[in-house]
Amino acid sequence: MDSTLNSIYKTDDEKIQIFLNAWVTYGKGIIDNFRQQSMFPVQVKDIDWCLSIQASSSAIKKDVRPVALLQLNLTGEKDSKLTVEFDKKELTDLYQNLEKIQAQLDALK
Repeated sequence: MDSTLNSIYKTDDEKIQIFLNAWVTYGKGIIDNFRQQSMFPVQVKDIDWCLSIQASSSAIKKDVRPVALLQLNLTGEKDSKLTVEFDKKELTDLYQNLEKIQAQLDALK
């Protein structure tokens, strides 16, 4: 690591040694602190949902459309809510994409 730092920053050995000693002493704490902080300013805190049925007419019962409403409770500089509406196909697509993401996260472990 000494030679790498020396070749990149072109500094003397004493400064490199000071940096390395500081890194050995405080590096783990710095990395742990970064791991606890999010890179994203807005995060989903909670999800509320409901399922409703939309009908084009009260007389025509066959033309009904189930709709899922997801309300994302967001946290960041100020708390807010985002409501998203999905029909059956959109909800299925979302689920399949979440499954792909989960598989990729599991592969990282």
